[in-house]
Amino acid sequence: YAATADATDDATRDATRAATRAATDDLRRWFTGVGDMYTIANLFGNPKFLLGCAFGAYNFWNGGNQWSGWCGMISFFRHIVRLPLDFSKWEHYEMAALHGGPRLMHKNFCIISDRPRTLKVDEQNRPHCANGPFCQWSDGTALWAIHGVRVPAWIVAHPDRISGAAIRAEENAEIRRVMIERIGIEKFVRDANLTPVQTDDCGRLYRLDDGTQMVEVINATPEPDGSFRRFFLATGPSGEIQTAAQAVADSFGLNIETYRALRAAGMVEV
Repeated sequence: YAATADATDDATRDATRAATRAATDDLRRWFTGVGDMYTIANLFGNPKFLLGCAFGAYNFWNGGNQWSGWCGMISFFRHIVRLPLDFSKWEHYEMAALHGGPRLMHKNFCIISDRPRTLKVDEQNRPHCANGPFCQWSDGTALWAIHGVRVPAWIVAHPDRISGAAIRAEENAEIRRVMIERIGIEKFVRDANLTPVQTDDCGRLYRLDDGTQMVEVINATPEPDGSFRRFFLATGPSGEIQTAAQAVADSFGLNIETYRALRAAGMVEV
């Protein structure tokens, strides 16, 4: 029993580490900093230990004024409701949120940052900048997003590098959609060698030159300007998916009959 428990604990730890690494890799895609942490760690002579410390430091991460909802709620009860509580310890946290940015908090010390010098959003208050980082600090550290979608910096900074092959290689559907929007549907269809093979009320099915397929659909919810966004979704193999409707149903994990019934009832949208 003990051996089994130990093995289970090891598997859990390994899974947690893998998930954490995956999340960190995803973060790096939309986060750009100054300098190379690996190079800096090597200069101090013990890179493995120092990088481990830096990685673990994010356990102390606190969003500060970026977590304004939590700060606002407690400050509301302090300043507006005026609850008769002792807020003396909270006051330090509140002042740090008012005057600074994210921080690393430890019981013995606090590493703080200034507010970003650049902070941009779109008309729906989503993080957005089409020609640079939406958020950037004075040291050059930056975050990148298009209409709320976190994207790798190069997609914004170097849209000329976006190609049909790069789009096809992107696994995240939202990032893939942004990439297509950046270069235009027509250019993507041309560069990716997409061939339309079937069209129905659910969308248009394309087959790529290597035999894989994608389906083009239109978002049922209009944008603020009244336009409708067009998406490309990966589909199953051509032997199993032969129509756009089948491809869309498959993206919901449904067969075509169940999907049609739910769509008719207004329970799913394309």
